[in-house]
Amino acid sequence: MPAKSFTANKIKFKFVHGREHILFYTGMCVAYLLFIGLIVLYSRNIEEKILLELKFSSEQSFNAIYMALTESDEKALAAMEDKNIYAVGIYSADGRLYKGLGEAPEILPIENLVANMAQNQDSTLGVYMVDESEKSIDYFRLSRLNVAFEIGALRFGENGTLDLQISDIPEIVYVKSDGSGYLLSIRSVRISVFVGMIALTLLFMIILNVYNSNREYKKEIAKNENLVKLGAAVRTLTHEIKNPLSAITIQTGLMHKLLPEEYALDLDVIDHEVARIASLTNRVSEFLKNPLGDPVEIELVSFISDIVRLFRQNIRMDFSGINMITVSFDADRARSVFENIIKNATESCEGREAEVEIKIKKKKDRVYIDVMDRGDGISEEAMKKIFDPFFTTKIHGSGIGLSISKQFVNAAGGTLKLSPRDGGGTVVEVELPYLSASTSGKKA
Repeated sequence: MPAKSFTANKIKFKFVHGREHILFYTGMCVAYLLFIGLIVLYSRNIEEKILLELKFSSEQSFNAIYMALTESDEKALAAMEDKNIYAVGIYSADGRLYKGLGEAPEILPIENLVANMAQNQDSTLGVYMVDESEKSIDYFRLSRLNVAFEIGALRFGENGTLDLQISDIPEIVYVKSDGSGYLLSIRSVRISVFVGMIALTLLFMIILNVYNSNREYKKEIAKNENLVKLGAAVRTLTHEIKNPLSAITIQTGLMHKLLPEEYALDLDVIDHEVARIASLTNRVSEFLKNPLGDPVEIELVSFISDIVRLFRQNIRMDFSGINMITVSFDADRARSVFENIIKNATESCEGREAEVEIKIKKKKDRVYIDVMDRGDGISEEAMKKIFDPFFTTKIHGSGIGLSISKQFVNAAGGTLKLSPRDGGGTVVEVELPYLSASTSGKKA
């Protein structure tokens, strides 16, 4: 495949997968809001159903009591007790009582009725008011009733005609009933809605977590597949490279003996480059081998102090409060890790002092080794690829050092992280489980 076509396909692949991620989250948000809306709508429908049942029950109770009232007050009171009705009344438009039983007030609070009508309750279908403190419900309905009045309840004028005003016509039916069942039903619906929303939220969080874990898992699989391919390629390349390197080494050895002294410098250059290529192939092979090695107990303070002495730069070491701390690590691999990290720190800038500092601290059962510099730092884009094999920001370098170091540290049960340093530079943190520690207040 041509390079241009390969690059285009790679860009298209990243775009599609990035877009898929956005579409998934957008779809999840829309679905979440939709389900929340459905839950709220369903709860409102249930509450409306309960309310309609309440109105229907109040109407039934009123009709039954009114029919009993036509026979006698005692039968009406018995019907009220049977249906948990506290009061029944028939009122005029201005709230004056015509006929009432139980706790029916003489004058209705019309202002309360008007206020509830203003809350979009239809007065012709019935208006209800809930008193949660008394667990009772006041139900009103406006309707012209065909009521049989007792003659004594009517007023006649001087001319013998009925003295009856419009406001005297029965307009309001009033029923006061036990509201505990209604309140319990409404409370149950609202609790169910609350629990449903929490359950839905947890479900969506689980789905998002599974999705993110799956994405990370896919990345890990892709990384492992790349390592397998890299291993196969490296084994082939190592074999193919070492054979000619051996031949070149033998030939340069002969040339050192046969050629005049004036060619010695050129031959040294050849020897140096051959050694560099051989070292690179060996390090790549190390990367693919078992990274655990042969763990032994290593006392970190003296171990890192010995490595620091190999560098010409002035490296400040801060082991405050720590005299000896021991970890389990393969000695050769540990030396490779810390030599590589310190070397990177000393080479982090050109033309000025890198100001490298090493700190060792411990928390609970972990020990932290921070290698800090005041170099040029690492860009955010480079930080994402810093542990990829053969990725490097240096002009000279293979880019395999940090990849190997991370693999060795992970095998020892630790972690290796890079982060920007406040004020400029980089911090490389190596975290390892420690075996033992003692304190003396020493600072090197």
